[in-house]
Amino acid sequence: MERKILFCDQAKTLMMLLVIVSHSMAFYKGTWFTALKPADAAPLFGYASAYCGSFDIFVFTFVSGYLFQHLKFERGKYPFYKSFIKKKALRLLTPYAFLAAFWCVPFQIYFFHADGAELFKKFVLGYNPSQLWYILMLFFLFVVIYPASQKIQSLKTFPAFFIAFAIYIFGMLLYALSIPFQLPATCLHTAFFLLGMIFRKNNLAFGAWYKFAAVHFILFCITQYLSKDPAMAIKIVRYSIMPFVNMAGTLMIISAVKDFQSAEVWNSPIFKFFKENSFTMYLVHQQIVYCTISIFNGLVAPPVLVIINFVTALSVSSVICVIFNNFRATRFLIGK
Repeated sequence: MERKILFCDQAKTLMMLLVIVSHSMAFYKGTWFTALKPADAAPLFGYASAYCGSFDIFVFTFVSGYLFQHLKFERGKYPFYKSFIKKKALRLLTPYAFLAAFWCVPFQIYFFHADGAELFKKFVLGYNPSQLWYILMLFFLFVVIYPASQKIQSLKTFPAFFIAFAIYIFGMLLYALSIPFQLPATCLHTAFFLLGMIFRKNNLAFGAWYKFAAVHFILFCITQYLSKDPAMAIKIVRYSIMPFVNMAGTLMIISAVKDFQSAEVWNSPIFKFFKENSFTMYLVHQQIVYCTISIFNGLVAPPVLVIINFVTALSVSSVICVIFNNFRATRFLIGK
């Protein structure tokens, strides 16, 4: 891949690692893995997890849009809608079905005592299907974005930014209506996919990462403060700020990666392994964290538990990748 878009693979791999870090701390938010309660309070880890979550997954979507623009409109790939969607269905829905049935559901039953109706709602209707929500969302995003991609080519920068903001807010409204199949999340992430396309199409500069870091941190702190007030007017203000939090964090990461894209660390064997297997590692890591929490919660201090969560999730998911990569059938089942 040409040098000027090397940062796409680098950013996606880095964010995969950050998602695992975030989930290693998320137990202390009190709203993640609610099958157990933290034996010791550690709100700092909860805030750190929320901070990472305010941009990590949005980087994936932005970069996907950036690459889609490059591949479709600069290199002439994906000429036909039907074949494109078929390819994405194999790549995304196959691992969704396989991992939902044979990975996520058993853990959901064991830890949360989920019954058939709850499992149907989560994994068939797509209401909060653990970490698999992202690939379900991404499939529907591709279904929607392809027909609109030609019209996107005529958009100027400012109108595109306004449309992205409107799509994001519409997605937030859909959450209130409890729409299935991750369609509210599809709207939110379509906004970032669109912005990725526009940045590539209009060759927009990303700017200084530290400026975005400052803006992101300030806005994130504001939204965290506002989250304590249940008043509807405050919620509206908070939700209106959130797209700027997500965008500032996304540009912070991408700008930083671009500035350091020539660093030797990107060429190390271990990073290359993570790059080749980041998708699979994302798909299986969460339930591994469930297991380490259930074993060590209350036995070790929160910082130690966070380290155990991360190291174990990274190690075990790496082993799973090695095993699955050795067989054609399992490679197909995980979208490879």
